[in-house]
Amino acid sequence: MDEIARSAATFGAPSARFRVLGPLTIPGEPTPAGGRAAALLARLLLTPGRVVSIDTLIDDLWGDEPPESARLSLRVVVSRLRKSLALAGAGDVIVTRHPGYAVEVDPLSVDAGLFERAVHEGDRMLSAGRPGTAAAVLQQALGLWRGDPLAGIDAPFAPAYVARLQELRLHAMESWLAAQLACGRHAELIPELESLCAEHPLREGLWATRIVALYRANRQAEALRVYQELRELLVEELGIQPSPDLARLEAAILAQDPSLAPPSTIVDIAGTKTMEQTASSVRQPTSRPSNAVTCARRARRARCRAGRAA
Repeated sequence: MDEIARSAATFGAPSARFRVLGPLTIPGEPTPAGGRAAALLARLLLTPGRVVSIDTLIDDLWGDEPPESARLSLRVVVSRLRKSLALAGAGDVIVTRHPGYAVEVDPLSVDAGLFERAVHEGDRMLSAGRPGTAAAVLQQALGLWRGDPLAGIDAPFAPAYVARLQELRLHAMESWLAAQLACGRHAELIPELESLCAEHPLREGLWATRIVALYRANRQAEALRVYQELRELLVEELGIQPSPDLARLEAAILAQDPSLAPPSTIVDIAGTKTMEQTASSVRQPTSRPSNAVTCARRARRARCRAGRAA
């Protein structure tokens, strides 16, 4: 995968022939046949190369109360789908294998598979201290999305897969934000982070990145206010306090912990301007002196006394 990491544009090209990150599309036409045939293809494309049993497909396409003729109906749907794919020039990719059917395509020819691979690679680059490359790969991965996944597919299997893909997209967004933060782009991220926190108010990782971005932009008071806003939200909505990581982040801000300072500039392996801090240090600080808050308060009181004496 090193050659892919050196050229983030590999993930950016629209190389996926089959697309489910939005309305279902295949080579040559937007949707295959429509209805249950489209749902069948979408289901098989979500697990390319893997055999899905007839019983599972019946459950996925008809739900808990399939008709008695479901097996025969499935064979008809498969036949119609094969004809539609042949007319579109997509080839004979639907294969029959005991105990069911599979779509025989390269997982990276499906945008969902390409997306997942790119997210994994971006995370790896982030963990390796190469946030410039990570940001580029993750941005290309997010660019594969064309709307709601499986848009237009009305089948019992769809909601669970949609939820998984949307969760992975949120993870990719968080990793991209962490990479951008590591590249020193904290000021640029603040408006987008504000919108994302409003859209996903219980996503603590987004709030943590927003708080760090504000602090690095010399907006310490606002960073602390945002922490309190999140705390009040969690108490009101869930009856819980912020996570230990977030509590440590607040303490580090109060103590003006040097680990929160913007990292110094170096050149990433990919040749783009990045920073020397690794991904693990830009998400949230993981440790602090046990008396950090006490020291900060003592320092403030000392400054006040000095001011009065002057």
